[in-house]
Amino acid sequence: MTITEQVVARAPEEMAEAIAALVTASCAELDVYRWVFPESAVRAEALAESCRLAVDQVWSGAGGHADVVADEDGRVLGAAVWFAGRPPFPSEIFERYLAGVGTAAARLRQMEEFLLAGHSGGDEEYLRFLAVVPGRRGVGLGSSLLAHRLRELDRVGRAATVEAVSARGVTLCAQHGFVPVGSEFRGPGQTRARPIMVPMRRAPTR
Repeated sequence: MTITEQVVARAPEEMAEAIAALVTASCAELDVYRWVFPESAVRAEALAESCRLAVDQVWSGAGGHADVVADEDGRVLGAAVWFAGRPPFPSEIFERYLAGVGTAAARLRQMEEFLLAGHSGGDEEYLRFLAVVPGRRGVGLGSSLLAHRLRELDRVGRAATVEAVSARGVTLCAQHGFVPVGSEFRGPGQTRARPIMVPMRRAPTR
């Protein structure tokens, strides 16, 4: 299966399951989620549920949308999930989810508090996820997805924010005009040299 051109399209709700699966696979490789879910036996199921809940917010009236790049057979190869601001999970859903993740609940609360503290709720667009299937990384899909939405935001004069969760992500976002802002997140009690989340912001360009 090949891409004839890197066409970015708005995803319909019918793609939610495929997007959530792609995001889950991408997140499983990241240090931040290995910190949140150190027990591998718990990580896969808990992470899948977390990503599904987050992606479902796109179609639940939370002010979000998803852009995708798909191949000629309709398989999702890359996805970007955006929200107007950084919506918290509805409290009852979040608490129910935390009740099922054991000792990871405390770390999830710490991460959620960090994320919410970095968003004022102003007129900003928040990039929640940017994911590309492993076999298609490094060929410009992530960059195309990012550039597509940033052009739209530039036209309306809106800023964009993201928490970059890998060195590669920091580099990609910097290439598109994002700059680090605020405090980095290493995980309380961690002595790692590299942060596991780097808040970044991009001002609109005219």
